[in-house]
Amino acid sequence: MENLENFIRKNREAFDEEPKSQVWEKLAQNLDQNAKSTIRVLPLRRVWQIAAMITMFFASVLAAQWHYFSQKTAEKGESFARNQTEQGDILDPELAEAERYYSGELMQKKLVLERFDIEEVEVKKDFEKHMTELDTVYAQLKSELYESGGENQHVVRAMIENLQIRIDLFNQQIRLLEQINKLKKGQKNEKAV
Repeated sequence: MENLENFIRKNREAFDEEPKSQVWEKLAQNLDQNAKSTIRVLPLRRVWQIAAMITMFFASVLAAQWHYFSQKTAEKGESFARNQTEQGDILDPELAEAERYYSGELMQKKLVLERFDIEEVEVKKDFEKHMTELDTVYAQLKSELYESGGENQHVVRAMIENLQIRIDLFNQQIRLLEQINKLKKGQKNEKAV
């Protein structure tokens, strides 16, 4: 370590010399060239291509989600229809088709209804009461149909009407909740003013 210190003391004047101006000029030129080469300007066409790729990516993600959601809704509807028709082949084909159709519709209506906050609304109990009554009537009708060997068209029509009434009840509930939400938003706007 002492050797290094002695060397620095003896050659101190050489260390204190400033480099010639040519060295500084070359260094400045190199810095300018590096700065120019690192700045890249994207042409407008390339920007549009990138924007199109991003748009396509998000569109495909949305399409995949929509497809997945549609499949899940259809699967739930088919599952509901299978549960409704588990008794076997004695069901009328018209009823089986109607059950598949209406069960899919009912699942969609249930999903729409789930978007509303019906915990606060007093009409939830009334709606559930009506749905329970319809379930009970439907089970009785189904029992009658099985007892008759699946050949009673009056019972089949009554079961289809029961399913239609359920759809109507869901539609009424959705409209009612939409109106309640509009009223709540109107009241919030009035309070804000």
